[in-house]
Amino acid sequence: MNLTLKERQLQILKLIIQNYAQTNKAIGSKALIDKGIKASSATIRNDMSVLETLGLIEKNHTSSGRQPTISGYKLYVEGLLSATLQKQRNETLRRSLAGNFPKLTDLLSYSAQLLSEVTNTTTFLFSPSMDLRRLTDFQLFKLNHTQKIVLLVYDYTQVETNILSVGEHLPEEELLRLATLVQERFIGKQFGEIQQQVRMNLPMVMYQMFHFPSEIAALLETIFLNDATRQVYIAGKMNFLQSVEATSIAAFKEMYHFFTQDEQLVQLIEQKTKEDSFATRVFIGKDLGHPLLEEMSLITTHYEITNHGVGSIALLGANNMNYEKTLSLVHSFSMELSERLNEYYRYLDTNSFTERRKEWL
Repeated sequence: MNLTLKERQLQILKLIIQNYAQTNKAIGSKALIDKGIKASSATIRNDMSVLETLGLIEKNHTSSGRQPTISGYKLYVEGLLSATLQKQRNETLRRSLAGNFPKLTDLLSYSAQLLSEVTNTTTFLFSPSMDLRRLTDFQLFKLNHTQKIVLLVYDYTQVETNILSVGEHLPEEELLRLATLVQERFIGKQFGEIQQQVRMNLPMVMYQMFHFPSEIAALLETIFLNDATRQVYIAGKMNFLQSVEATSIAAFKEMYHFFTQDEQLVQLIEQKTKEDSFATRVFIGKDLGHPLLEEMSLITTHYEITNHGVGSIALLGANNMNYEKTLSLVHSFSMELSERLNEYYRYLDTNSFTERRKEWL
């Protein structure tokens, strides 16, 4: 938004936005003087008239004061982002994330809850790309004559189980050879590399190792060529109750249903995180692309794990959130979480997979 405003007009806009974030009420010229604007009431009213003409603020229906518009929020946030808020250490966040978490999933789940609580938003924490996960254990267990339980462990702590359907004619010896093949060739490799081997290298090997090569190849594809979706940890779903004003019971029910049905909401949020995964972005109102979210804003940023990929952080809250405070918190959180996760992966990467696997088992 290319607008040229005087310094005082920018300060007035900032104070109107900050006041609305704190009180959810419009503000007039006298109150702006009390908050530090060094000008007469008449001058301030003239500046407010300019801001109103530009569509940055609007009159409140129940008072003579002014409140910010979506365009006003956007201009204000653009200024915050262009100023490049520094990532500063936050000792409270650092101490909270330094706790003992038996599993990586426990740390990520707790992190989402922590960020939701300190920002009063609905928080989405997306794991890095699945392609960079390392397979650290693989087991096959018999469920019945035609079904097996597949257990896959990634990075020692991320456990996945699936039910695998097998033909009755397939001997147990073939399945044992399949488990041995995976354990010998894939343990310690990244998921993306495993997928490439299953597609390109193993089909020729199947005919040398197995009596039923086509069936074994199909089982490997079922196990490893499924679409690898990022895990998402969600916290603070009910914070939306403080973020929007439902005009009727029907409107409230529609919002409640939308926020408690994960799939559609997560798809929308994840798509926004992919628009520029390395930058901090703020989407306000209609920018979110859904009519139920027009009174809300979304902040997206990322965290990075060296050699293990980039994950995404998203915060969904009210349009009148305290942007300066929230952006500062999310930047600090990104830094603290990245550091904590890098410590975790450094420990794994500096120990041999054989030794770590024995220890884990």
